[in-house]
Amino acid sequence: MCAAKSLQEYKGIPAEPPSGCYYALQLWLYGKLVILENFLHVHLWKIFSLLVFLALLCFGLKMATTQVDFYKLWVDQHSALAAELEFPAQALRNAEFQRLDPMFGRAGKFHQQTQQSSSPLGGPPGSEFLNSVEAVIQTVDYQDGEPGLLNPKALLDHIDLLIKIHRLEVTVHKSKWKLEDLCRRAELPALNGMSHIQSYMEDIIPCLVVTPADCFYEGSNALAPGKVIHVPWFNNQFMLQWPNLSPLALLRELQSKYENQSRPEVEALVDLLLRAGVDQGYLNRPCLDPTDLSCPKQAPNHQDSPPDVARILSAGCPGFAANILHWPRDIIVGGRRCSSPRHAASENLTVPCSSRHPEESGRLMTASTLQSLILLRSPMDLYRTVYQNDPYKLDVWTLADAQNVLDQWREGLKQLLIVHNQAIAPALPWRYSTLTDNSVRELFSQNTYQIPVVKILGAVFLMLLYSLLCLLGWREPSRSQCWLALFGLVLSVLALLAGLGVCAIFGLHFNVLTVQVLPFLALGLGMEGLFTFTTCHTCMLARGIAVARKSGQPNVTASSSSAAATPRVLTEHGTGLIFGALAMSAAFFSAVVIPVPLVKQFSLQAGILVLIQSATVMLIFPVLLKLDVMRRAKQRMDVLCCLRQSVAPLNLHSLYPVVDACAPTPAASDHPADPSAKPVDERRDTFSPAAAAAAAAA
Repeated sequence: MCAAKSLQEYKGIPAEPPSGCYYALQLWLYGKLVILENFLHVHLWKIFSLLVFLALLCFGLKMATTQVDFYKLWVDQHSALAAELEFPAQALRNAEFQRLDPMFGRAGKFHQQTQQSSSPLGGPPGSEFLNSVEAVIQTVDYQDGEPGLLNPKALLDHIDLLIKIHRLEVTVHKSKWKLEDLCRRAELPALNGMSHIQSYMEDIIPCLVVTPADCFYEGSNALAPGKVIHVPWFNNQFMLQWPNLSPLALLRELQSKYENQSRPEVEALVDLLLRAGVDQGYLNRPCLDPTDLSCPKQAPNHQDSPPDVARILSAGCPGFAANILHWPRDIIVGGRRCSSPRHAASENLTVPCSSRHPEESGRLMTASTLQSLILLRSPMDLYRTVYQNDPYKLDVWTLADAQNVLDQWREGLKQLLIVHNQAIAPALPWRYSTLTDNSVRELFSQNTYQIPVVKILGAVFLMLLYSLLCLLGWREPSRSQCWLALFGLVLSVLALLAGLGVCAIFGLHFNVLTVQVLPFLALGLGMEGLFTFTTCHTCMLARGIAVARKSGQPNVTASSSSAAATPRVLTEHGTGLIFGALAMSAAFFSAVVIPVPLVKQFSLQAGILVLIQSATVMLIFPVLLKLDVMRRAKQRMDVLCCLRQSVAPLNLHSLYPVVDACAPTPAASDHPADPSAKPVDERRDTFSPAAAAAAAAA
């Protein structure tokens, strides 16, 4: 009855309230919060043992596992999409298993290896069968009136870089690998009666590189730099090299020299080359430097002026087989600017070229990007090639080794571009970059493994600075609460680490959102409860001071006010904190239904962190507020609590000014008397949820 009466007086409800579940639950919850807060105040120093428990939970971070696989982060392994992707991958594996020669005794081991997971190398199912494309991008900052990259000097430097890429060599497992070992090549059809020269023709076919250099004669230097093929033909031996190779002229010479000998084979080969467009090689293409002695006589601008690079590249570039391979302009040239059809008289005025309606664009004038695409083999293709052609590596060669070779070569390509950029930096305005097949995977790995320590420390510093500005009382050091801001922030960080440790113990993988987003979100949400309790604590002290003023004690000391009663902040705002934390964690947990593993892991981790931080604030921060009341009672300074403030007995209204948000109802003496007014029951001014809960506990 006493508890019900106290709650009635606090809420201002009628003397006979409705007997409902809501009222009973509210009364029961207030009573439990009073019991909990009394326990915290009695066992003041024992509560700090919870800090040891939180520190022990932090050791769970040793069990943390990271997930950087892009496919596993976005596709649920038990979803229908994963099953659909797995079906063609498994069909490819079975076909590859049947192609392997069982005489080597490795087919069974390979089949067992590919059945262990969706992909032996990670990534989507069947990724071991996917070829990769490595982009080498040359860029320059475009300015009006400048030629950009459509000039012979820029293209010659681009070709020089491609030559260096062809000569790039990496060592893996004591074996040296170059681009010609890893690149994709065009395949020749089987020729009847030509098996004796089939291998030579396959050897001379260059790597597939989509590049603007193929428009010019100098592009032949980047096909197979320094490579010479010696082809025996009867009693003679011919030397084949792309810069001076004219396949059709060579075959005509053989046909006229040996007449009827091997005539059908030569005619078949000539017909094949004519249909593919490999007739004169690169000898009939324009030279970037026509004054160079190596420029062939068949070149259109031999010993003449430099070519119009923009006009030539506007139609795209043919590959080494002109009738089969042709590189569109949109792939090899970027940042294009064309002449404006509306201002044909002004040659310097350019507008971006239209890709959808090229007929509406004017003449190509300049470009800020040139791109070359290097086509690499798939890991399975490289594995199978070495598996079948090098029997000495059978005992140590695996599919993972093939992937490792490709990754090491890509890393070497990145380092080569860095060195080349440093070499040309003083003299040339353009720079090179690469977009490899591993760019997305490396981006996820870097953002997952590299913890943003500087950003987190910066966020903590800004939160600390904001807290200090809000709680600083520079006029009265004993009234200041900066130490609460400092210890509250430390408590929030400790709860964050403990929550991540719990997530690691439960087996939740850490991903890019866990590292880059979750710490900042958790710190912001964790500080909300600290500010709520601190504000409530100040308001309740101010309310008590106002009551003391009404009772005719204007000069009460801080010690007497503090000793009289300690503000019960947990009873006052514990209900809101509990239900707020439950609602927020439930909102995060509800995101588990989203069929994206990345979102599932993040939502579960965020919900766990909200619960742990809220529980930490509820159990430990009221103890800190109790210690703050004791510090104020002894007139000790804020952070330097060893020092005492040398001040005479104070007017508590100056220490705890009553703000509008927490001011009680004004006393009757503050206003003119109204004869018709009813007497005010001051118990409504003095009763609080803490008083009601205390009565309920009694």
